Amino acid sequence: MSDDRFFLLCINHNLKRTARATTQAFDTALRPHGLRIGQFNALAALRQLGDLTLKEMGEFLGLDRTTLLRSIEPLTERGLIEREKEGRRVILRMTPEGRNLFRKTFPVWRQTQEAMLDAFGRERWEAMKRDCHDLERIAQETK
Repeated sequence: MSDDRFFLLCINHNLKRTARATTQAFDTALRPHGLRIGQFNALAALRQLGDLTLKEMGEFLGLDRTTLLRSIEPLTERGLIEREKEGRRVILRMTPEGRNLFRKTFPVWRQTQEAMLDAFGRERWEAMKRDCHDLERIAQETK
């Protein structure tokens, strides 16, 4: 492989570029509501699964503790999520304000998701999703 093509071939570089672009699209759509996609995902996890420990949410979202805390801190400050200490564990719970904001922003998320799926193609996305899961497994085995 020639050095000048390295970044064109690098798995990590290409996935990060794609993640950055899709993150920006969702962030732009959610910005009028004061949310970023990572924060929306935290609310969505609580909406889908109910109360979670920090560890459980981190595992569900695929985030390390530091990244997760940075994402949920603004939600806690805004009163959208409550953090309750239970022994050594921290329990995260969505507040009524958080549920209301999630209900308002879910259609915004869905519209952005649908626009990307329509442009990219649903069959292509399903294949890519399977490939991403395979690549995630391979990367974890390669550590």
